[in-house]
Parts: sequence; structure tokens; C-alpha cells
Amino acid sequence: MGKEAYIPKRHQTFRALVEKTLTHTPLFRSEILYPERLGKAREVLQNGTGLCIVANHPSRKETVQMFQIPFGDKEFRKREIVAPVALHQKFPFMDTLSRIFAVDLKYIVTEETIKQAEKKGAHGLRKNQGVSKYINNALGVLSNGGILILFPQGTRRETLYSSENPQTIGSLMLYAKRADVRMGFLFVGVDLAEEVEDYSKTRGFNIFKKYKLTIGETLTDNEVLEKAGGNLREVDNVVYKHLEPLVSPKYAGI
Repeated sequence: MGKEAYIPKRHQTFRALVEKTLTHTPLFRSEILYPERLGKAREVLQNGTGLCIVANHPSRKETVQMFQIPFGDKEFRKREIVAPVALHQKFPFMDTLSRIFAVDLKYIVTEETIKQAEKKGAHGLRKNQGVSKYINNALGVLSNGGILILFPQGTRRETLYSSENPQTIGSLMLYAKRADVRMGFLFVGVDLAEEVEDYSKTRGFNIFKKYKLTIGETLTDNEVLEKAGGNLREVDNVVYKHLEPLVSPKYAGI
């Protein structure tokens, strides 16, 4: 990988400070379980291949929580990062923070965005607006050996499996194949540290509640496709099977 693919040192320093702040701030407390499993993910990056961090999406706080993984690791920290954010969660300060931490936030219209807009009397938004721009930027970052944070469920879900889950990873791999972009996949399970009886009641920010981020396996794109029998339509099923043991049985529906 060329040196030009790394972000400036000052941004790396800011990221390290943010990780320490998040770790010790009651508002964003989380515990990273099995960090020793990050070894293969580091190797993927060191080989010049981009990395897609794939996680489930049970609440509103995942994007912030997930930054603790790349910000807290030396190899991850120096890479470009692109992440999706639902448009209705865009706040005035976010673009400034995006520049400071060299994180490319792409705003996407989700089901929840449309619901929130309609409550305010606004109409005309289309689901998945912004996705094309996000994918184009994501492929550029991945081709430079950067990191993509991705929630394949597409929006907050009260269970891991849903008939409404889109074919997110399969579609990404299709676009990547056309653009001749390679990537690895790091699977991360997101959950509250305390036992949850009803996930419909924890869809918000869960202020002051501790999260746990369970690090799972890392697979190359070829390994994922092989497990899917070479069928891109089966790729997302493979992804959910790898996320399943990383979340609570109740959230996984088992």
C-alpha cells in the first residue's frame, strides 16, 4: 500500500483521543470482547486490501460505538473510514467532527427517515436515497486499503433476521467485483451489556447504558463467496450466520 493512503498523523492522534474519551465516558461506555481476534483483520489491511466492518443494528448508538474499534487499534486508526448515517440522525456538528476525525459520513434515507419526515409533514423522500453515493465512496476507500463500516440490516431491527433485510453485502460485492475491488469482512456483534428482554424498548440511544462489541471472525471476499456456494444472492445469509453467535440468543431469535 502506498503511504498516501494513510490519513494525516494529526487525525490519527485525534482518533486515539476520541477512543479513550468514549471508553471512559458513561454516555458511550462499551467493552470490546475478544480483541485478540482482530489479528486477521490487521493482516487484510497490511496486505493492501480494504476491510468492511459488518455489525448488527439494534439501536441508534451503533455508529458511535463502532468507531471505538478502528480508533483504538494502531493499524486500523491510520486508514480512511467511510460510514453510513441515517439522514434523520444528522446533527449540525457532525460534518465538523467528520472533518476532524477524517471519517467520511454518507447520509442515507432509511425507512425511519421517511417516518420521521412524514410526522413533520415532509414528503418526497425516497428510501435508499444516498446509497449510490455511499457505495461509490465506499469502493474508493476500500480500493485504497481503507475501512468501511456497514450495517447490513439497513436500519434498526429488533431481531437479527427479518424478511425486510436487504441484500446489502451481496450487492456491495457485486459492485466491488465490477470495479475490481477486493475486501475482507470483520464481523462484530453489537449488544447491550445487560440482558435485554424486549429489543423493541432499546431501539433508542440507551443513554448511560453500557454496550458490548463482540469481535468475530474475519473472512476474505473469496471465503465469503465460497461459503455462499458462489452465489451472491446467498452472501447475506452467510453474513447473518457469522453474526448470529456474536449477539444474544434472544436477538438472534434462537
